Amino acid sequence: MPTAAEIASLQAYLTSKSITATQHPDGFFYVIHVQGTGVFPQLSSTVNIKYTGKLTNDVIFDEDQTGNANFLLSSLILGWRRGLPLIQEGGRITLYIPPSLGYGCNQSGSIPPGSNLIFTIDLIDVL
Repeated sequence: MPTAAEIASLQAYLTSKSITATQHPDGFFYVIHVQGTGVFPQLSSTVNIKYTGKLTNDVIFDEDQTGNANFLLSSLILGWRRGLPLIQEGGRITLYIPPSLGYGCNQSGSIPPGSNLIFTIDLIDVL
C-alpha cells in the first residue's frame, strides 16, 4: 500500500495541474475518459493496448501507439493490475501511480527511483 506521503505527493501534483481524478482504495488515482463496452480484463487476461507512460515532469519514458502491445495483465506493475480492470474493451484511462504501485525505490530504465508515474492507456482488446 502507498504511504500517506506518496498519496499526498500525487494529490499535490493533480491539484497543481487542475486534474480531477478519483482516488482508488488501493492508493492510486485515475480518470476514466471512455468506459468502453467490451469485457473487463482479469489478472489472467492478455491485454492489447496503446499507451504512453510519463513522469510528473512530462518526460515520456515509454509508449506504444501502434496497437500491437500485448501484455499478460498479471505480469505488469501493481498500478496497472489494479487500474486497468476499471475499464472495458474500447476504454481509455489515465492512471496516476505512486512509487509503491510502480517501480518503488528501484531505477527502471530511465525512470528514477521513487517516481510517480502517469499512464494513459487505450484498452483495445482483451485476449
